[in-house]
Amino acid sequence: MKSEWFDPHKSFLSLKIAWGTVLILATMSISSAVMIVFNSELKPDLSYSGFNHFISVFRFPLAIAALIIPVVALLAANHRSEQTKEQIKVTNSQNIFSNYYKHMEEFTKYLLPRVDKEVDLRFAHSKFFPDSSLGDYAISSKLVSLLSELGNVAKEVLEQYPIDFNQSLDIELKKKYYVLIHEVYSFIYRDRDAYIKHITHTRRDDGYEGSYLFESISLIRHTLTAIKITEEACKFSSEYVSPVKELNLKFQDLNKVYIYKRTGDRASFVYEQNKDEQTFEEANENFMDILRKAVTVS
Repeated sequence: MKSEWFDPHKSFLSLKIAWGTVLILATMSISSAVMIVFNSELKPDLSYSGFNHFISVFRFPLAIAALIIPVVALLAANHRSEQTKEQIKVTNSQNIFSNYYKHMEEFTKYLLPRVDKEVDLRFAHSKFFPDSSLGDYAISSKLVSLLSELGNVAKEVLEQYPIDFNQSLDIELKKKYYVLIHEVYSFIYRDRDAYIKHITHTRRDDGYEGSYLFESISLIRHTLTAIKITEEACKFSSEYVSPVKELNLKFQDLNKVYIYKRTGDRASFVYEQNKDEQTFEEANENFMDILRKAVTVS
């Protein structure tokens, strides 16, 4: 039966369908009884045979009248069922509401010592778990997709490595990944000014600042930082599995790529004796070797 006919917020006796059903059946019973009376030659007889004859004559209208009780009972049972469904719905809604705030509270406690003070934790929760208010605590599929895309940076940098080491990083490749980095940060920071410090570029004065090597290293460092910060929050979910499959690099790996030649300066002797000389060409080869290993392992 249609749910709109059985408003769970009303009592059974105030339902139109209940009174309508009783009225229809009663009308049918009385009408049929009146028709029988006017179309039959009946005489009063108060003996037992008269009463038996009454039951026999008015069997049809009495049968219709008798239907009122089971039909009304059926309607009442259906109304109780609708009320039970409404109670379950309200209870579930209250549980979802309670669990939502508990989840947000625990998320806030988890992240508070792990992220910058500029992070709006409630905002981050709404971005990481967009359907949590509905009881779905899965991490945003868009965020997982963005992290997966960022994980391809080492592979793409290696694939486009130029023969001329002095060439700059491809502008489209750079634009693609910095757009992804900004999008990922937008899940945890409300304002761009709060995370821009993580994408600052260190200036070099050795003439290699615009080279493919150092632009790539800078891009990968910024990518690693964005992934690290974001996945720190993602790990709050015990079901989270990192989608980053193509970025088996660490900041320590990138520290092995540098350009250095000993100067013989006594002031830096202690520092220099623990550091190998490395030319620009050797640094490029070293970096390419690191990228190959990272992509192969993945």
